[in-house]
Amino acid sequence: MKSWQSMSQNIKQNIKRRWQKKRNKRLLRAYYRRHNLVEARAPRLSRHLFIFLVILLLLFWFAPTLKIVGGGIIVVLTVLVLRCFFKRQSEDLRLKKACFQKIARQEFQKRLAQTPPDVFLKIVQAEIYKQYKIKNLVMKDGFLTGSLWGEKLAFVYLDVYGEEVVTTREVLAVVQTCFQQGISQVNILTPGEFDFEQEKFISLLPFEVNLKLYNGEELRCLLKHTLLFPSVSEIKEVIDSEKFKPQEKLLNIKKEALQKKRVTGYFLYSCLLFLMVRLRLGVVYLNIIAGLLLLGFALVTVLKNFSVAEKKG
Repeated sequence: MKSWQSMSQNIKQNIKRRWQKKRNKRLLRAYYRRHNLVEARAPRLSRHLFIFLVILLLLFWFAPTLKIVGGGIIVVLTVLVLRCFFKRQSEDLRLKKACFQKIARQEFQKRLAQTPPDVFLKIVQAEIYKQYKIKNLVMKDGFLTGSLWGEKLAFVYLDVYGEEVVTTREVLAVVQTCFQQGISQVNILTPGEFDFEQEKFISLLPFEVNLKLYNGEELRCLLKHTLLFPSVSEIKEVIDSEKFKPQEKLLNIKKEALQKKRVTGYFLYSCLLFLMVRLRLGVVYLNIIAGLLLLGFALVTVLKNFSVAEKKG
């Protein structure tokens, strides 16, 4: 008896675990598709159905026997099913990668916005020490200055402060300040976008300077191994916290729709619709369907609240 109970318990646990795993995959797939604005499956299914019907028609038209037609149908169905399966697998991987990259960019921008300029420059300093042969960087007046191969260089952070664009005037002010201090290599880092082309800007300068601009992908590549860039586990935590949000919204809507105070409204509206049916006002069939639905909502709400009250009692 005990062995049977333990066996049934194990079966229940296995079923529950598999169901949760499948549900988790479904939620993840829906999350990836939702964040990448993927085409709905219905049009693709209709295309596959159309192809199958065309091939089926050709088989019936040209095949000499029903046996060949049946074999052809099996082959076509197998090919279509396998094609859909492998395409879905590759699409899921592609969507997952795109979703991870998108969340990584969002989290990077969020952390960057919350980081003070002096702290940001310290992070940049530590990362430059790791990547380049520069060991004498000094932070002064919001600039990170040092030398490389006998030439002075500087790293400057331009915060956009809620704006999205870094203007030519802001960059020109930084470059002129660096030139006056004898700095020939200027590296400007910003979370925003530049409103000019780098090469064109350099060509218009009245003096020679080695200017490098870091924003967008260049900035992320420079700082991808720092605390500003989220790890894979942190990205998964973000996904896990967000993938249940659509279901939570549906539950909130359901909870709101089944509140006790709505019973009277459902009942009165259903009576009004049935009265309109009686008086032949509006579309009769639609009024009947809507009235029955509202009456059903009222009944379900009453039963739901009654069961809740019974459990509490």
